[in-house]
Amino acid sequence: MNARRHHRGSVLVWVIGVMAAMIAMVGITIDFWFLHHVGNQLQFVADASALAAVANVQSDQDLARIDAVDLAAENPVLGVGYDLDSNEANADDGDVVFGRYDRDTRTFTPTTESPNAAKVVAHRTEAAAQGETPLLFGPIFGVSTAPLRRTAIAMTSAGGEGPAMVLLSPDDRDALNLDSNAEIHVEGSIYINSDHSRAMYVRSNARVFADDIDLVGDYLVRSNGEVNATINTDATALGDPFSDLVPPDPLAHTLRASSKTRYDGNQTATIQPGVYQRGISIDSNARVTMEPGVYIIEGGGIEINSNGSLIANGVMIYNTGGPGGAGSIRIDSNGDVVITPPSEGPWQGISIYQDRDVSDDMHINSNGRLEVTGTVYAPTAGVQVDSNGASDIFGGNMIVYTLEMDSNGRINVGDPDARPFGQGAVFLVE
Repeated sequence: MNARRHHRGSVLVWVIGVMAAMIAMVGITIDFWFLHHVGNQLQFVADASALAAVANVQSDQDLARIDAVDLAAENPVLGVGYDLDSNEANADDGDVVFGRYDRDTRTFTPTTESPNAAKVVAHRTEAAAQGETPLLFGPIFGVSTAPLRRTAIAMTSAGGEGPAMVLLSPDDRDALNLDSNAEIHVEGSIYINSDHSRAMYVRSNARVFADDIDLVGDYLVRSNGEVNATINTDATALGDPFSDLVPPDPLAHTLRASSKTRYDGNQTATIQPGVYQRGISIDSNARVTMEPGVYIIEGGGIEINSNGSLIANGVMIYNTGGPGGAGSIRIDSNGDVVITPPSEGPWQGISIYQDRDVSDDMHINSNGRLEVTGTVYAPTAGVQVDSNGASDIFGGNMIVYTLEMDSNGRINVGDPDARPFGQGAVFLVE
């Protein structure tokens, strides 16, 4: 009898031990996922505040710190707006630190002298205003809080004023090719990366007006061609100034259309940001307005033809591949396009961004007109402008692979003080 009671007692102790272990495991698991959740909230605060700070880090550092602190306060961690310290002394271990970021070595050096980056640390530690992260089940085991720290570094695309126009092809003949009364007017400089002996070719009454033209290779001007600029040959190739610019993720945006979107026959339409698969066509006097935001053209490209018009304020258009294959951006036959870029966020100052894997040329032909207040970025695609086609780029850059112009085609790149290349296109690097 005593042995049986002893056995039952042993089983009871064993059951209680197993249950305690299971409760402990459940508690640890819940606390683990709770810390993961809080960590994500802290990372969001760090990312958003770093982007907000770096937007003004080169022009107004006091405002940059205010923007970072204000944006953090708008984003709750554990239901309370995050209290970010502005760190006006720019201490290396502060919450908001300005400095220089080197993309080649991926190193950040704190400094307030000509900074190009901002580092933000969002943390729930003993040093934070709100203390360490409280645990749900930890107190059972004598641990009531845990430290958490998340860091983000955002930078501008470059420091100082960069070239107004950059042609990235490393070796194309006639990377810049002007013929038959074509004209380029640039407030600033043109940079041509091609090392070809005829990297620039200007002929047949075509004209180029710029402050400077820097060529890795050489050039040829003939048949009444005219270049009004200081020409510097044997330059060092310029790296892609937006090489770290992150493309938008189609999965993070609303799918608006899974088949080609068409407007024609005097239609008038207003469309919303999101993903448009198989392209957009605006034709035959149709008028389309894009509401502010990011438009991802997932395959098919964009065509604006036959007096069709597109107005897009506060918009970035991202042209990428997708169902049916990638397509080009084409403005033809009196098509008219006016775009202003987003004024904040990771694509601030960028009006047109073509996927680096999409090499389809952009076309502006037959009295087509593109007016952009922002940057046109198509690093692997050429641009063709001919037959009275025209492009006006105000407050932005043209960064493309090659440029070919013919038959009275015209490009004007103005307002250097507002260019994002050198003054504020921002993105996360860590």
